[in-house]
Amino acid sequence: MGNLPVLCGLAANPSAPHAVLLRLADHPQRDSLLPSAALLDRTHLPAPVAEVLAVHDSADVRHRLAAHPSTPEAVRVALAGDDDPDVRREVARWPGSWLDRPHYGDPLPAEPLPEEVYLRLAADPDADVRSALGQNHYIPQAVRVVLAGDDDSSVRSSAALDEMPAEVLHGLMADQDRDVRITALRTTGIYTPTATITPELAALYEDEEYFYDSAVTLVELNPELLARLLTNPSLHRALAANPSLPIEQMQVFLQDTALRVALADNPHLPEPILEALVATNDPAVHNTLLRRSDLPSRFLQRLTAFDDNRVTVFSLIPARASTDELLPYLDHPNPNLRYAVTLADDLPPSAVQQLAADPDVHIRFAVCLRYDDVQPAVLVDVLDQQSGRSRLGLLRHPRLPVETVRRHARAEWVLERHAIADRADLPADLVLQLLEDDELVVREAAAANPCLPHDRLRQLLAEAGPSVRQAAASNPSLSAGEIEELLATCW
Repeated sequence: MGNLPVLCGLAANPSAPHAVLLRLADHPQRDSLLPSAALLDRTHLPAPVAEVLAVHDSADVRHRLAAHPSTPEAVRVALAGDDDPDVRREVARWPGSWLDRPHYGDPLPAEPLPEEVYLRLAADPDADVRSALGQNHYIPQAVRVVLAGDDDSSVRSSAALDEMPAEVLHGLMADQDRDVRITALRTTGIYTPTATITPELAALYEDEEYFYDSAVTLVELNPELLARLLTNPSLHRALAANPSLPIEQMQVFLQDTALRVALADNPHLPEPILEALVATNDPAVHNTLLRRSDLPSRFLQRLTAFDDNRVTVFSLIPARASTDELLPYLDHPNPNLRYAVTLADDLPPSAVQQLAADPDVHIRFAVCLRYDDVQPAVLVDVLDQQSGRSRLGLLRHPRLPVETVRRHARAEWVLERHAIADRADLPADLVLQLLEDDELVVREAAAANPCLPHDRLRQLLAEAGPSVRQAAASNPSLSAGEIEELLATCW
């Protein structure tokens, strides 16, 4: 049992040969420190190892395998029929739940499973499995429609989290269960660019004050309904965001400073109204317009007003705008637009240097985090202006000067010392210094550092405490021969 820490360290070691990983995958369960669990902490899991873990006695191991990004599809499909509902639930979430979906138009984290697998899970006897499936943003609409007709209200509610045919979603908006109705209403508001619901459907929410506002934003307005809703001033914000609001009423709302922000959020604005909103030079209005993904560049260039809130410029995220389309904003007076340029992955060196010299520290920080070719002096300056966890990414930057690295290796905050101990370019004396740190987490990081002198590494493997021995066994500077020798000794 005393050898298990070393076996777990070998399982995590990026230099471990596949044959070693296969043996570790088949190691009998004897303790809470399982080599199989350490294998699942690896970024990449070889397919033969995944196949062995798929029949592991521990449901927790199979559950983690179902969530691992490198598990082969055939193994994940087999786990969809696992005896343990927690394992099937994890497969149902693949490749990501509603909360795990990518941001700002990022690509899929992985390919979804075949539709027939999701359909099989939609008929799972465990309602929690079916509900997890509905939370999966990547299932086909045909599967979501099946879930929308489920007998269990929690499953119907999860089905309503994403797009589906309008008639099905509207049916859920009239569901007998309140949570289902409200979820369907929210989804309609997120995904429907123009008003789609009938006055009769909107009327179902009149007793729900907050959600009735959402229904008023979505309802298809006619003159009689508009006249009635206008008599209630508390509904004017909701009306201002309604895409079917007549332009004449939009012009009336333009005169009300408090309603301009809601109007700027309206997904169907005629050009004269857009022009008038841009001309207000109101920071709150401009920030709301910046969040639109459909704003023409001629308007975008004119949004110079801003406040201290960092705003994502959705029309300039890399998924929607090329680097050539982003570069004209390098000199824009609005820092939100200059910040959008830092999100590109292929900026030319001249643009990187310009952003690294930007007067806004948030922009300098963003470009330092994303690009390696920034000047060391800029890194030090930005690092000195950051606090808390935002410093940690910069402490791992490859161009951070060695004297700055040495200074932070003695920092009072343990997480700073830990970040330094993670660097793969540390001078040997610094690794040895961090190996004597008061905090165990820092000593563990130093023991796993490939810059650790080899004689000291061998000493740790023989004499250190369990967690430091485990970290030392994960050190990638160990050769394949040394790893196999350790395995033979500890098995």
